[in-house]
Amino acid sequence: MGKSNLVTNLYLAVVSQDEKGETVVRINNYQGNVTPAAKVMFGPKDPVNVVLVLEIKNKLYWRRPRYHTKDLTIETLATPATFAVAANLLNPIASASPVPEARMTWYRVVPFMEHPDGRCNDPYRTLPDQRDRRYYTNVYIESYDAHGVDVSPNFDPAHRPGPTRYHEGSALGGAGTFGKIPGSSGLDIIEYQHQIIGTERSQVWEIDADKDPGTYRYAVSFFYTPSGAKQELTLHTRGCPLDPDHKANAVEKVTHLRSADYNAGISRKVTRVLRKGQRPEPYLAALEVFNNVPWIFGSSGDQTEHQTERLIGFDCADLLVGVARLVGLTKCNYVYADLLARSGHDNTGKRTTTPRVTKEILVRCPDPLAQNPKDSPPAPLTYVSDKSVVHLKFGVDIFEGDLIFCEWQNDGKKYDHSTIIWEAGGDELSLATVVKCAHWEKGTSIKAESLQDFGETYRIRIAHW
Repeated sequence: MGKSNLVTNLYLAVVSQDEKGETVVRINNYQGNVTPAAKVMFGPKDPVNVVLVLEIKNKLYWRRPRYHTKDLTIETLATPATFAVAANLLNPIASASPVPEARMTWYRVVPFMEHPDGRCNDPYRTLPDQRDRRYYTNVYIESYDAHGVDVSPNFDPAHRPGPTRYHEGSALGGAGTFGKIPGSSGLDIIEYQHQIIGTERSQVWEIDADKDPGTYRYAVSFFYTPSGAKQELTLHTRGCPLDPDHKANAVEKVTHLRSADYNAGISRKVTRVLRKGQRPEPYLAALEVFNNVPWIFGSSGDQTEHQTERLIGFDCADLLVGVARLVGLTKCNYVYADLLARSGHDNTGKRTTTPRVTKEILVRCPDPLAQNPKDSPPAPLTYVSDKSVVHLKFGVDIFEGDLIFCEWQNDGKKYDHSTIIWEAGGDELSLATVVKCAHWEKGTSIKAESLQDFGETYRIRIAHW
């Protein structure tokens, strides 16, 4: 077999059906581009397959029956005029093909939800009482108590009444204290693992995509011996693990990905499938796409390359914005919770589309431990101004999917956290209302809990997109 007949490129095609029942094939990285359908979300019951595609002499091959061009839509970043050409090039691989005995190993590329060995760029994470805090962070807190003693990174406001300073990674223009590992861009390094799907070196040309809500990424290593050749050749799609003989640099040793597949997180060029939840509200259904995406304190990046935009990681406010951008509700930039709650401007001063405030409510939630035991009925929320009870009816005044911004400091200066109303828990807003928020807790990134269990909150602001 001549050199011109060798397999020159590997791709993964995401094959699904549109609303009309027609087959749609989305080939990531075809002609060097990321598919424009990277934000397409599938329902939990939608049939979705991931299929290996080979490029040989500028033609594409897969082990599937040939489709007629009119029945097949190929989505790439090529111009519409070339769609039909691409469809015509999807040829079936038969026994007479140049790779009849090929083998492949399929991988699910999964982020660790926290540093598996405790490695972190936060210099305070070496303190004995902080060694179990393995969460990803692009920010470390420098805090002092009333006597000027450094108590970093204690998140409890009662333990840090003195001045607090937040230091960001060098990529954000901050103090540059991160980036201890060369090539980290000043941000914490997200770590990944490769889970083998099925068996190694199988003859499986396609797999069913995972069905549970979340974000899934796939890669394939391809092994074949060209006709007339004695040596087996190996090719990889984007996102495969490092070869045993690969001389890994410092970042590659941590991420287990090639440098080309990592930039503040896994590359867009690693094929992914997004599964939304079953909630009828588009915003809440899309929220579940982030189920298996890590929490990152101070998630970062320019807007289109932001870690949340790329489903690499998120913090509380970025989760709210990322879900809204995913479903097309807003073009709001990624900002921190207080700015998102208070104004219609981003951190550069430009006007943006931000949540519309429906209820500016000053409330004091009773201490759930001292005044409202879990076995008693939820206490009512009351206005701080006149202590009157707040009556906000679901479906009229507020809705599931609305946003809640919380103040924990009781100083009236800023909102510290942001959440999404997930479940009403009754006819009116109360401490029984269930919210979902970005929250790290040993392997999780999103937590559902009632306002009663959410902690002492002095003010809340309710808004919607």
